[in-house]
Amino acid sequence: MIKKRFLLPAAAGALALTIGLAGIWFNQRLPALADFGVPGMDPEAQLMAWAALFPEKGVAALTFRTVLQWMAIAVFCTLGAVVLALYRYKPQKELGYFLLYLTVLTLWALVIILAPVGSSGWSVFFRRGFFTVTVLAGILLCAALTGAVPVSHGQRLHSLLLTLGYLVLTLVPLSRVRAVGLFLGMGYCLGILMVMYARGSDAALLMLFPCAITIGFRVWVVLPGMHVPFFQESV
Repeated sequence: MIKKRFLLPAAAGALALTIGLAGIWFNQRLPALADFGVPGMDPEAQLMAWAALFPEKGVAALTFRTVLQWMAIAVFCTLGAVVLALYRYKPQKELGYFLLYLTVLTLWALVIILAPVGSSGWSVFFRRGFFTVTVLAGILLCAALTGAVPVSHGQRLHSLLLTLGYLVLTLVPLSRVRAVGLFLGMGYCLGILMVMYARGSDAALLMLFPCAITIGFRVWVVLPGMHVPFFQESV
């Protein structure tokens, strides 16, 4: 039983790493947007510029992207309806945490989809902050559901400082700094689940592997913004 408490978290970490490395391998086989003369742009504006340069492929790509975005919204709303029904008949704070999590993600995603693409102002803030919010909300959700919440004044102060530091790192315009902040946030979220499961929390196990899979696929999204040699801006 003791081995299981340590082997499963290790397996979850290995799974996240494997998916992330697969993203690096997959990216090498995609056409680089830098070849189209629009490197270093905001990812959303970059995709729009590529679509304008190549309208035949661009229209299909934008349509497919929009369909996927609305499908994600539909999934969030469906999950929210299910959780709301459960909360109505059996109110529990855990269901309330999850419902709040889905509400924040859904509303923020709707703002991003419906807001016009721009190079400054609220449009950039909401697009840049979506990933920040999803990771931070995941951390808070995992902490609440597993009981890893700060109790003493010192722990609360420490959590507040970590949160403020995370927000600063992930909202600055420097892409590599933001990417490092997002990686640290995702690793912290997975670390909470690993530690709590090792301490005997069965609730942590339910979220451990889904969290690892999510982190692995999020790496596919974060790495292009770092402009690292082994990862290229791609469509």
